[in-house]
Amino acid sequence: MHITDNPKDKISTVQAIVFISSLTVGAAIITLPRSAARSVNTPDVWASILFGGLIAIIPSIILVKLSQRFPGKTCFQFNRIITGKFLGWILSFLMIAYYTLLAGFEGRMMVELVRVYLLPRTPIEVALMAFLWAGTYLTVSGINPIARAFEFYFPIVIFIFFSVLFLGLQRFELDNLRPLFGQGFKPVLRGIMTTFLTYAGFETMMILTAFMKEPWKAVKVVVIGIGISIAFYVSLSVVVVGVLTVEEIKTLAWPTIALVNSIEYPGGFVENFQVFFLIVWIFAIYTTFVSSHYIACLGLGQISNKAFNSFVYALIPIIYIVALAPQNLEEVFQLGDYIGYFGVFMGGIVPVILLFIAIIRREGCAEKQGEK
Repeated sequence: MHITDNPKDKISTVQAIVFISSLTVGAAIITLPRSAARSVNTPDVWASILFGGLIAIIPSIILVKLSQRFPGKTCFQFNRIITGKFLGWILSFLMIAYYTLLAGFEGRMMVELVRVYLLPRTPIEVALMAFLWAGTYLTVSGINPIARAFEFYFPIVIFIFFSVLFLGLQRFELDNLRPLFGQGFKPVLRGIMTTFLTYAGFETMMILTAFMKEPWKAVKVVVIGIGISIAFYVSLSVVVVGVLTVEEIKTLAWPTIALVNSIEYPGGFVENFQVFFLIVWIFAIYTTFVSSHYIACLGLGQISNKAFNSFVYALIPIIYIVALAPQNLEEVFQLGDYIGYFGVFMGGIVPVILLFIAIIRREGCAEKQGEK
């Protein structure tokens, strides 16, 4: 019996879509406009984000097809079937390391912004520990409660996010988005790699497919999930550039917060819209952290044949160390870039190689396992 055979560990197609969207929409809400503007250096930032997302769909479908060859098994389990125990263990360890680093990065990004805008006098260590324990409370519950919590949070995130963007349109200048492709398509291509990294997280489908009630719908899940993320990021980039201009965005550490601060609503009963956006951002960070923490613990559990919750608390000190390792904000951004490249390797390159080997060796074919 696989760990995923427990009915309580099964999630619906909608929950899987929300799970993927929640994981790919994280800290980048705050950082993407700045990094994309620096790479593209033209008003066509939105185009790089759009094409980066569309390209991300390609490897996501490949890894879904790989996962579907091994029903009920996660990548931590079918790695060993495809490559043998030793190489499978190494790949599993790399995946666990990736999600542990991602969890630490998300925790650090959360406390950086909270320290600046909400709790300026609170030591970073205290704020970080509070966040880690709040995340651990949900992580230890397992995949089904996590998916249900995300399903509850996500509509709230969508409503507040697009409401804030709508209010930001009062200072929107269409001229800030012109000329369209004024320097040709080369700047857009230059920015695609940076924006592609933003969608790191789709590799989670190598785990999530095993828990789906309808795993044959996994391709639909990943396409819609990434599509929702594309809608988030393209909308954000259009509004931010339209309000602040590309030149200004490149100089700001938190351009999205600068956009929110620019909102003025005459006669309104709310003056500080920052609070509403921070709610969205904290939800986004929280869901990404919980997902990453859970998957890292699940991996440790499956390669050691123990319950995943045996490792939930054991990973907290490691995540804490990772979160505090960067000495300043610039190093935090650099860590995010490194994790993005790591994610591209684990989600874009490794699955292609594994699928090729599986096809050559005829491992995990659906027909062999009695699947229709």
